[in-house]
Amino acid sequence: MTTVRTYLDSLDPRLWPLALALAAGALVWAWRRWHLASFDRLPRAVQALPAVLVAAALGGASGSSLVQMVIEAAAGGASGLLAIGGHHAGKAMRRED
Repeated sequence: MTTVRTYLDSLDPRLWPLALALAAGALVWAWRRWHLASFDRLPRAVQALPAVLVAAALGGASGSSLVQMVIEAAAGGASGLLAIGGHHAGKAMRRED
């Protein structure tokens, strides 16, 4: 049975972190879309935390050994940071228009 990660890695190894970043970004977007009041009460430094944690959890779940899980969780956390960076870059681009 082929996993999503195996399939994406066979196409391009950069697709898995991209998929993690998109998944984390989508979850944070959904939270903000349907329950903005609870999200806005958080300090700005903490608002990026859900994306990083979700991406780290998704990444860590794909590892087969403990070492690989830690490495993948770190890569997932970095992908979550990329999702937040992409969000802020998109907001900055919209403001310039």
